[in-house]
Amino acid sequence: DTLVLRPDTKLIVWTGKTFAPAGDITLTSGGSGTSWDGSLELYANAILSAAGTQSHSIGGSLLVGTGASITSANSTFTFTATTTGKTIAPGSSAFYNIVFNGAGGNWAFSGPATSTNNFTITTGTVTLPSATTTIAGSFENTGGTFVHNNGTVQLTSTATGKNIRPGENSFYNLSINGSGGGWSFVGTRATTTRHFIVSAGSVTLPTTLAVGGSFLNTGTIVHNSGTLTFTSTLPERTILTSGSSLNTVTFNGSGGEWTWIDTSATLANDFRITVGSTTLPTGTLSVGGSFENIGGSFGNNGGTVRLTATATGKSITPNGSWFNHLTLDSASGGWTITQNA
Repeated sequence: DTLVLRPDTKLIVWTGKTFAPAGDITLTSGGSGTSWDGSLELYANAILSAAGTQSHSIGGSLLVGTGASITSANSTFTFTATTTGKTIAPGSSAFYNIVFNGAGGNWAFSGPATSTNNFTITTGTVTLPSATTTIAGSFENTGGTFVHNNGTVQLTSTATGKNIRPGENSFYNLSINGSGGGWSFVGTRATTTRHFIVSAGSVTLPTTLAVGGSFLNTGTIVHNSGTLTFTSTLPERTILTSGSSLNTVTFNGSGGEWTWIDTSATLANDFRITVGSTTLPTGTLSVGGSFENIGGSFGNNGGTVRLTATATGKSITPNGSWFNHLTLDSASGGWTITQNA
């Protein structure tokens, strides 16, 4: 019950018709680079109805016409092209699992994309939608490349045990919004060139997370003893932790301006401004390590900086900026003020 088409062939589901394969589909690519080679196209109002855990392999492009749809069930669609210029136009259809596994393959989404389970890139290059890619499982880039295309990756699982594995690539906006969901970054570093937003769910951060926009959390953040670095070169960026502790926070964006919108916030380790400007919380900023303004500035916002380190060898470097209230609150801690304060 497996349908295998030879290379340089396109499978078409005709206008208004339903194709419900009894088994897997394999559309083989011959590597010719033609638009029809290994492609699947659904004409207007056509339906491809997958069943169970079927596995469908597409060596070319996927084109879903006006009013057409794919019913994915618990199936896996694997894109296997080894040539460039492939298009994925799913319309309003959602995949269950979607996998990209073609050395030298290059695919571009032409509209929003949805996976109700996992989104995996094994080999090849995927250009994500300029709108939103919605993923209800894990995002796994294990050996390929993705181009963020100034779009948003939105993770929506309501279950724990999900992974975020960006590899060496950057997100634009990364949005996490799944009540009861739990994600962990796989790999030591991750980057968003714009905003990082946790609306619901729990996220365990990588060792290094660089955020080029705002950092907004109304869920739960597990800092994982890592460093959060803000890199924007633009003003009007905001930071909201909503009671989750961070570890080390660094500001390193020339021209960047960040405002904490929490009343109070907690860092388990260092607070550092390399370049840029930040406005502190109106209540208390608790810092478990050093407080260092190396080459930027901070506004005290009428609040208190509370230093809580339990070890010696910590430093306080205001570098021309003024504290409102500064409290040293640990009997075993030791700090050196390196400049006038």
